[in-house]
Amino acid sequence: MIIRFYLLCLLINCVFGVFAWRKKKKEAVDRIITLTIVLHILCLVLWGGPYAFTLFTAVLLGLGVCEITRPVKEKSMPWIMIALVWGTVLFLHEPLLHYSIPLFLLTSVIAFAGKKEQVRSRYYLCGLILLVLVPCAVSLTAIYSMNCGWVIALVLLLQLNDGFGYHFGKSFGKTKIFKTISPNKSLEGYLFGLIGLVAGMVLLYSFIPVLQGCSPAKASLLAAYLFIFGNAGDLLFSAVKRKLEIKDFGHILPGHGGILDRFDNILFAAPVLYFMLQGW
Repeated sequence: MIIRFYLLCLLINCVFGVFAWRKKKKEAVDRIITLTIVLHILCLVLWGGPYAFTLFTAVLLGLGVCEITRPVKEKSMPWIMIALVWGTVLFLHEPLLHYSIPLFLLTSVIAFAGKKEQVRSRYYLCGLILLVLVPCAVSLTAIYSMNCGWVIALVLLLQLNDGFGYHFGKSFGKTKIFKTISPNKSLEGYLFGLIGLVAGMVLLYSFIPVLQGCSPAKASLLAAYLFIFGNAGDLLFSAVKRKLEIKDFGHILPGHGGILDRFDNILFAAPVLYFMLQGW
């Protein structure tokens, strides 16, 4: 399954890479190169087993904390240690993860509705790290422990949604719908992203059979959920960036910015997906 996922994503990256190269979009080409490197790392981690994947999510969490604390000039290391300890507690005591979901959603809403001063405060920083980033990273690890195929499904669907939305939205997007939060997002981009997500669902029934045996109703619910929460995650961190008055969280990933700029939708979609899968 991992090999098929790798080959499929490599093919998709090649197609988007040619598309970007012909359109002479350097940023898009850089984006594809970065995605290809990340793909190799992710596949090695998936193949490496639970310990490797847990280490991977811990590194993502640590880098994410660094990116959040840097704009408000907080020392990163104490926050990283607190986040890792809290993440360990949540992972070992699963009921606490259940109770964190309402607070996770409330903290996310404040990013959109709160004033700039609130989002830049140390209190909100604490909430964003402990109530959003940590539950997201722990949920992703928990999903892998259930079945690594669901992590593959999550990544594939959201990357197809993101890839179609980005590349075709750049070319055909005219109707701007989030001018304040994310001015580059367009209605056309979201529609193309939805097409990419549906194509991913077909692939998960055929080439990478994660969804075999899953009813059409459940598959439709999964697609709708990922479309809403995946894009909401992207908008959430865009809203945080606007209120922190920064363009990118970092520069570690050319074409994307920081770790949170790349993994925002995957992380944000993980908590509720984890609880959905428990009911299946």
